[in-house]
Amino acid sequence: MNALIFFAARFWKNPLPDMINTVRATKKINIQLVMSPEDVAQIMALMEGVTQLIVKFLYRSGLRIMEAVRLLVQDIDFQPIG
Repeated sequence: MNALIFFAARFWKNPLPDMINTVRATKKINIQLVMSPEDVAQIMALMEGVTQLIVKFLYRSGLRIMEAVRLLVQDIDFQPIG
């Protein structure tokens, strides 16, 4: 819409009226969601098997999903730290 208003004012030398009756998209409302560790534990308790293993790994390592998908067994150091 702003591009049309700019084009009309700049190139046609005929600005459009201030009040244009058009349908505009509604603004999306973003709600930030930060889960507590207790909420995460409850969700993980509902999972089982490979799904639970993957979710725990992602949560505790901080990896993104595609980083975990591309991960190979050779990439993991199984020696404890310390």
